[in-house]
Amino acid sequence: MDRSNRDPRGQLLAMVSFTLLVCIGVAGMLVDHAVTRARAGEAQEAALAVASAGATELATSADDLTIWRAVMQAAADRGIEIIRAEYTTARGEHLGAVVGPVDATVVPARAAGIHVFATTRVAGILPIVGGPPSEMHLKATALAVQP
Repeated sequence: MDRSNRDPRGQLLAMVSFTLLVCIGVAGMLVDHAVTRARAGEAQEAALAVASAGATELATSADDLTIWRAVMQAAADRGIEIIRAEYTTARGEHLGAVVGPVDATVVPARAAGIHVFATTRVAGILPIVGGPPSEMHLKATALAVQP
Protein backbone atom coordinates (compact mmCIF):
# COMPACT_ATOMS: atom_id res chain seq x y z
CA MET A 1 0.00 0.00 0.00
CA ASP A 2 1.24 3.47 -0.85
CA ARG A 3 2.02 5.70 2.22
CA SER A 4 0.42 8.73 0.63
CA ASN A 5 -2.98 7.02 0.61
CA ARG A 6 -3.25 6.67 4.42
CA ASP A 7 -6.21 8.17 6.24
CA PRO A 8 -5.01 11.31 8.15
CA ARG A 9 -7.91 11.33 10.66
CA GLY A 10 -5.96 9.39 13.30
CA GLN A 11 -3.08 11.84 13.08
CA LEU A 12 -5.39 14.78 13.58
CA LEU A 13 -6.89 13.24 16.74
CA ALA A 14 -3.41 12.68 18.18
CA MET A 15 -2.31 16.23 17.37
CA VAL A 16 -5.45 17.80 18.86
CA SER A 17 -5.12 15.68 22.03
CA PHE A 18 -1.48 16.64 22.47
CA THR A 19 -2.22 20.34 21.88
CA LEU A 20 -5.08 20.24 24.37
CA LEU A 21 -2.83 18.70 27.04
CA VAL A 22 -0.18 21.37 26.45
CA CYS A 23 -2.80 24.14 26.71
CA ILE A 24 -4.17 22.72 29.97
CA GLY A 25 -0.63 22.49 31.37
CA VAL A 26 0.19 26.09 30.43
CA ALA A 27 -3.11 27.31 31.91
CA GLY A 28 -2.33 25.45 35.14
CA MET A 29 1.11 27.05 35.34
CA LEU A 30 -0.39 30.51 34.78
CA VAL A 31 -2.94 29.99 37.54
CA ASP A 32 -0.20 28.69 39.85
CA HIS A 33 1.94 31.74 39.11
CA ALA A 34 -0.97 34.09 39.87
CA VAL A 35 -1.77 32.31 43.15
CA THR A 36 1.89 32.35 44.19
CA ARG A 37 2.23 36.08 43.43
CA ALA A 38 -0.88 36.85 45.48
CA ARG A 39 0.43 34.84 48.41
CA ALA A 40 3.84 36.49 48.08
CA GLY A 41 2.18 39.89 48.47
CA GLU A 42 0.41 38.67 51.59
CA ALA A 43 3.71 37.37 52.97
CA GLN A 44 5.39 40.74 52.40
CA GLU A 45 2.54 42.47 54.20
CA ALA A 46 3.01 40.02 57.08
CA ALA A 47 6.72 40.90 57.27
CA LEU A 48 5.84 44.59 57.43
CA ALA A 49 3.34 43.88 60.21
CA VAL A 50 6.07 42.04 62.15
CA ALA A 51 8.47 44.97 61.77
CA SER A 52 5.67 47.32 62.82
CA ALA A 53 5.00 45.26 65.94
CA GLY A 54 8.66 45.57 66.90
CA ALA A 55 8.69 49.29 66.11
CA THR A 56 5.56 49.87 68.18
CA GLU A 57 7.19 48.11 71.12
CA LEU A 58 10.38 50.14 70.56
CA ALA A 59 8.34 53.34 70.88
CA THR A 60 6.98 52.31 74.26
CA SER A 61 9.77 50.19 75.76
CA ALA A 62 13.52 50.36 75.99
CA ASP A 63 13.79 46.65 76.82
CA ASP A 64 15.45 44.61 74.08
CA LEU A 65 13.89 41.32 75.16
CA THR A 66 10.38 42.82 75.19
CA ILE A 67 10.89 44.10 71.65
CA TRP A 68 12.19 40.67 70.60
CA ARG A 69 9.14 38.94 72.07
CA ALA A 70 6.81 41.30 70.21
CA VAL A 71 8.61 40.56 66.92
CA MET A 72 8.57 36.79 67.49
CA GLN A 73 4.90 36.74 68.54
CA ALA A 74 3.85 38.77 65.50
CA ALA A 75 5.87 36.44 63.24
CA ALA A 76 4.31 33.34 64.80
CA ASP A 77 0.82 34.83 64.41
CA ARG A 78 1.46 35.40 60.70
CA GLY A 79 3.29 32.18 59.90
CA ILE A 80 6.68 33.59 58.97
CA GLU A 81 10.08 32.71 60.36
CA ILE A 82 12.38 35.48 61.53
CA ILE A 83 15.97 35.10 60.41
CA ARG A 84 17.18 38.30 62.04
CA ALA A 85 15.81 41.58 63.37
CA GLU A 86 17.99 44.68 63.60
CA TYR A 87 17.70 48.18 64.96
CA THR A 88 17.75 51.04 62.44
CA THR A 89 18.00 54.80 62.52
CA ALA A 90 15.16 57.08 61.48
CA ARG A 91 16.67 57.02 57.96
CA GLY A 92 16.59 53.21 57.86
CA GLU A 93 20.36 52.78 58.33
CA HIS A 94 21.29 49.60 60.16
CA LEU A 95 22.96 50.18 63.51
CA GLY A 96 24.61 46.75 63.62
CA ALA A 97 22.69 45.78 66.76
CA VAL A 98 20.53 42.67 66.58
CA VAL A 99 17.22 42.60 68.41
CA GLY A 100 16.83 39.86 70.97
CA PRO A 101 18.73 37.17 72.78
CA VAL A 102 21.43 36.75 70.12
CA ASP A 103 23.44 39.70 71.41
CA ALA A 104 21.30 40.46 74.46
CA THR A 105 21.92 44.07 73.58
CA VAL A 106 20.74 47.23 75.16
CA VAL A 107 18.58 49.17 72.74
CA PRO A 108 20.91 51.59 70.93
CA ALA A 109 20.34 55.27 71.69
CA ARG A 110 19.86 56.09 67.99
CA ALA A 111 17.38 53.25 67.40
CA ALA A 112 14.26 54.54 65.70
CA GLY A 113 13.06 51.49 63.82
CA ILE A 114 13.17 47.74 63.31
CA HIS A 115 14.26 45.90 60.18
CA VAL A 116 13.36 42.22 59.86
CA PHE A 117 14.75 39.54 57.60
CA ALA A 118 12.31 36.67 57.38
CA THR A 119 11.41 33.64 55.31
CA THR A 120 8.23 31.79 54.54
CA ARG A 121 7.00 29.08 52.24
CA VAL A 122 4.74 30.32 49.48
CA ALA A 123 2.84 27.44 47.93
CA GLY A 124 0.74 27.75 44.84
CA ILE A 125 -1.04 24.82 43.25
CA LEU A 126 2.06 22.88 42.17
CA PRO A 127 2.64 21.22 45.59
CA ILE A 128 -0.72 19.51 45.17
CA VAL A 129 0.64 17.70 42.13
CA GLY A 130 4.04 17.02 43.69
CA GLY A 131 5.93 20.26 43.05
CA PRO A 132 7.88 21.95 45.86
CA PRO A 133 6.62 25.12 47.54
CA SER A 134 8.70 28.22 46.94
CA GLU A 135 10.70 29.70 49.78
CA MET A 136 10.40 33.45 49.86
CA HIS A 137 12.84 35.77 51.59
CA LEU A 138 11.28 38.88 53.06
CA LYS A 139 12.64 42.21 54.24
CA ALA A 140 10.69 44.97 55.94
CA THR A 141 11.48 48.09 57.96
CA ALA A 142 9.16 50.03 60.25
CA LEU A 143 9.87 53.15 62.25
CA ALA A 144 8.83 53.65 65.85
CA VAL A 145 6.26 56.36 66.36
CA GLN A 146 6.15 57.93 69.78
CA PRO A 147 2.61 57.87 71.25
